[in-house]
Amino acid sequence: DDISSITTNDASLRDLLQFQELRQLNLSGVCTITDQGMEILSTLPKIQVLILRSMGAHMTLRGLQHFSRCDTLQLLDLADCLADTRRGRLRQRPQLTQDHADWFRVTRPDVRLLLS
Repeated sequence: DDISSITTNDASLRDLLQFQELRQLNLSGVCTITDQGMEILSTLPKIQVLILRSMGAHMTLRGLQHFSRCDTLQLLDLADCLADTRRGRLRQRPQLTQDHADWFRVTRPDVRLLLS
């Protein structure tokens, strides 16, 4: 089924909680999800693979912290989510940095974290 026209935001993610057996989810490029939505995703009871590529400024340390408490998670794909710090400054909104990714890897060495 093509669900590409469905509006996805933090509130709509609550509907995913009814899928108790959901093990894989790809929400790449959905830039309407905030840290609150990341918290919802982290409570999916059997989620093992979560693909959140190209989330841009919408992925922050706070969102990543929610996934550190997700016991079933095995792979977290955050390719193209790190802030570009080469320019010397970040946007005003907190963004995910390499330091945050390093923290996650130390906190959850059992989870494969993809950044590129």
